[in-house]
Amino acid sequence: RYELSPIRLVSGIEFTGQLGVSGVDSGQLRRAITNRYGSAPRLSLASDLTALLFDTLRDRGYRRPMVSPRADINRESGRATLIFNVEPGLRTIIGAIDVQGMPAVSRAGFLKQLGVKVGDPYEPEDLNARIGRYVDARRSQKYYEAQVLPTVSFSDDERAASLTLTATIGPRVSVKYAGDSLPADQLDELVPIERDGSADEDLLEDSTRRIEEYLRGQGYREATAMFTRSPGGGGLLITFTVH
Repeated sequence: RYELSPIRLVSGIEFTGQLGVSGVDSGQLRRAITNRYGSAPRLSLASDLTALLFDTLRDRGYRRPMVSPRADINRESGRATLIFNVEPGLRTIIGAIDVQGMPAVSRAGFLKQLGVKVGDPYEPEDLNARIGRYVDARRSQKYYEAQVLPTVSFSDDERAASLTLTATIGPRVSVKYAGDSLPADQLDELVPIERDGSADEDLLEDSTRRIEEYLRGQGYREATAMFTRSPGGGGLLITFTVH
């Protein structure tokens, strides 16, 4: 005995409820669904779509949203319109900001570069994107150990978020080569410090291995490479010695 049920596709998505508040846009909610599940998701995925909308609203600062789905099925075509009732609730704002570590600029300058201030809505995805751009800018200036770690705590009603930003700028990194020379057009591939924006131990060790493999591939069977890290020029000097 086989029990059959139709695979119904969602031909339309509609939104009702409190859609006029700041940060809640039906077009954005619709794009969140279509980017993940396409323009005609299966009706059986309604709970997954609801969870996605819930997370999207939380990323916009609404910590306790309510999202209720219902389906309107056309009996003739079998197609379904999925209707979500959205009640975002109260929006969480940044109530306090604590800057720790050494961001290399004043507290006000650091927060201005991040584009964050007390009273802004707490939007974690947007905040992480801004932090990423700030760190990328520092690393483009050869501060490869730069990082900003955000932590957050909420009031009991989750109306206010206390944000702590721990910043590390690290030393400015310079790279020097000693011993036998390497082809200039191969250096970015063999030692991708600038390309990857990193100077951690794993990358440096991989770089020495790539140098040795490259030279051995050129017939230098006894080629060796090593690196050292030392203070230099007010920053960090990495020297690769190649034989």
